[in-house]
Amino acid sequence: MEKLLFCGVVFILVTVGRTEEAVQLNYDIQEELAPNTFIGNVAEDARLWQRYDGSTLSKLRFSFLSQPQLDKTYFAIEDSTGIIRTMARIDRDKMCPQQKHCVVTFDIAVRPVEYLIIIKVNLEILDINDNQPLFQEWHILHEISEASVPGTSFIIPTAVDPDSGRNTIQNYELVSATRHFKLEVIQKADGSTDLQLVLQEKLDRETRDFYQMKVVAYDGGEPRRSGSVLVDITVLDTNDNKPEFENATYEVSINENIPIGKTIVKVKAIDQDSGLNGEVSYRFSAHTLQNYADLFKINKHTGEVFIVGSVDYEIGSIYLLSVEAHDKGADSMPAEATVVVRVSDMNDNAPVISINTLTSSTDAEVAENSPVGTFVAHVSVVDADDKNNGRVSCFLSNKNFKLHKLDSTEFKIVTTKKFDREVRAEQAISLTCQDRGSPPQVSVTDVVVRILDENDNVPEFENDVYSVVIEENNPVGTSVMTVQATDRDTNDNGRVRYSIESSAKELVDIDEDTGEIMAKVMFDFETVERFDFRVFATDRVNSRRTATATVELIITDTNDARPEFKQDSYSFGVFENEPVNTQVGIVQAFDTDSPPFNHFTFHLDSLHRETPEFAINPETGTITTKMVLDREKRSRYELVISAVSSNDPSSSSTASVSIFVADKNDNAPMFSFPNRVNQTVQISNTAPLGHVVAQVQAHDDDTGVNARLSYHITSGNTGDAFAIDPTSGVITVDCDLDYLVGDEFQLQVLVQDGGEPQLSNKAKLFMVPNGGTGHRQNGTKANPNPYVTAVNVDKMTKGNGEQASDNLAWNYETSPTSVSSPKVLSNLPTPTIEFGFTGE
Repeated sequence: MEKLLFCGVVFILVTVGRTEEAVQLNYDIQEELAPNTFIGNVAEDARLWQRYDGSTLSKLRFSFLSQPQLDKTYFAIEDSTGIIRTMARIDRDKMCPQQKHCVVTFDIAVRPVEYLIIIKVNLEILDINDNQPLFQEWHILHEISEASVPGTSFIIPTAVDPDSGRNTIQNYELVSATRHFKLEVIQKADGSTDLQLVLQEKLDRETRDFYQMKVVAYDGGEPRRSGSVLVDITVLDTNDNKPEFENATYEVSINENIPIGKTIVKVKAIDQDSGLNGEVSYRFSAHTLQNYADLFKINKHTGEVFIVGSVDYEIGSIYLLSVEAHDKGADSMPAEATVVVRVSDMNDNAPVISINTLTSSTDAEVAENSPVGTFVAHVSVVDADDKNNGRVSCFLSNKNFKLHKLDSTEFKIVTTKKFDREVRAEQAISLTCQDRGSPPQVSVTDVVVRILDENDNVPEFENDVYSVVIEENNPVGTSVMTVQATDRDTNDNGRVRYSIESSAKELVDIDEDTGEIMAKVMFDFETVERFDFRVFATDRVNSRRTATATVELIITDTNDARPEFKQDSYSFGVFENEPVNTQVGIVQAFDTDSPPFNHFTFHLDSLHRETPEFAINPETGTITTKMVLDREKRSRYELVISAVSSNDPSSSSTASVSIFVADKNDNAPMFSFPNRVNQTVQISNTAPLGHVVAQVQAHDDDTGVNARLSYHITSGNTGDAFAIDPTSGVITVDCDLDYLVGDEFQLQVLVQDGGEPQLSNKAKLFMVPNGGTGHRQNGTKANPNPYVTAVNVDKMTKGNGEQASDNLAWNYETSPTSVSSPKVLSNLPTPTIEFGFTGE
């Protein structure tokens, strides 16, 4: 058999601005298929690939909008593919007993709602020949009078085959070795079949009193199945009249829900025989008992038919009851009549409302800001009553929604406005459906529509700018503050995560859940007094929204820094003889704390001794003199200056100060030689040119240029007999002295310093030539002069006051008879010049 895979009918339902499509698919499958058997692919069979591209097809999801009302779940649909499969074996004979067609209907919804299509599926369950005909009894006993005339008949219970169509019973056969009986098959008005065994030839009990035969029932399936019953007939004497009903058919109309026990009709049959042969009793046929014994019963004595169960028009609107009348005589021959019961509808059913929200709960869901006309729920309304009693009108209580009719019993609820979840998170709908009966039946169902959140709100900080103060030297991890942002959205759309800008991450951290800001470092006011950074509040979905606020972190000062000098040591100079309070210099220090912690004072400490010469201004660090300084008494001072915090005397630092007293030219040079007691030099008149005969010496208590001396002969140097070195004061012979024996030179010697103004001094030096030992032309020594001169050079100095590079001494060695030439001696420890005279 070729399987019908697809038959589609497209219904186009038009609403404003949108087109809805409902597709009908027809399938058929055989019963008794194994679970997970493929039935069909609604996505393919509904040709969705002609409507949508591959990207859209991958988004589609399939689910049952309504499941068939069966004893269990027989079918499943794959969410992503739309493939329908069986979940259990289907027994058609139980699902649709004795029905020619067994059709199961259900609806499938294609989601999401923006692609919503309702696919209506008709699934016919095809019968297979899985049952054989079966008689209720395997052995029937019957008695018949020998007086029975040909044509006399009696009923044999029919066989039952739960299959349908050709697979159910098609014919009966009598298997017998005699021609006395034949089998007649009678189709009755209620659709049932009667089997009657009919006498064909007159019986003679005395000839044969027992017959045995078999009745066989056959179905039309492949392979053919059968069932049989054994019939034993015993021949008796005569009961030759059978009952006769007054009417062959009785018709009666009743209202549904008629009270139990109510008599609806009375049948009557008459038997012309007398005694037991004419006494009639009533009963339903076996078929009627099998199908309607739960609703109807007959009084076997009176023929009254009465109600024993709930008669429902929606289950059955007409019933055909077969009644048999029997007499009580032997070989009774029953009579039959049909009772037709017509049931009138009484509008006893309220509309049944089924709402499918296509969600995991009973609540409907609509995303906020969805466009007008967005699907909310599918509504199916069924009223089992007939005509006006089953015609239904529905309306909604909430004007924010409306019903869109799909067909006579199906609707969908759609929106008429956009919703804002932050204004209202839920909407309540009352769906009222009323039939047109009199009085009308009304059903009301409430639906809660939850407005789903969309990420349409940006988190908001309580403040745009946060100012917070923290004291420096805080422990790492100190909580600075907690910022707070709220998002009117819900769930992850409204769950805020906090962060800070990357440039601040080295200094502070933030708890992403609580917004608590913590210090990652110990802040130092002296390094940074204020730190501004941005914090962010971001919701936790892919389409993130972010708010920004600024945090002003103000670090307050503590007295944690000590005063520091800008230099470890200072050198200042000051001239001597300056007046008291002369400024020597200024020391500078700083304290990186802020007011008032940065105030400090200067103090003077001369290496832990009193320093009467100087004073320091405690605020400015200006050093001044307290007395007139004399360089010649002290040319250098070493001081210690301390800077002491005014808030914490233990917080201090020191610097060393060297003060150099600069010289002023306040001292005139003073001759050491010549002097009042030593001012004469006797020299040999034979001393050669350039011979050193003396060195004048002077000293100056000043220093530097003020003590740089120069020597000059200002008078008495007749004939320029002598020359003086202006720097060293060394006097040398500058002419031949032979002719000068006995002459005396009275030299005026001038010493002057280099200061400004220039200071000087004068002294007289007497140079007396004599006829000392000379050099004769024949090379012999002359006789010694009676005067002997000794010259000791105690201190040879240059003209600038510095010591000469060599210590020299001139020693005129004398003897009683001669005066020798000067001899140079060295390594004299304390050079001074002394002139001594010796005589005879």
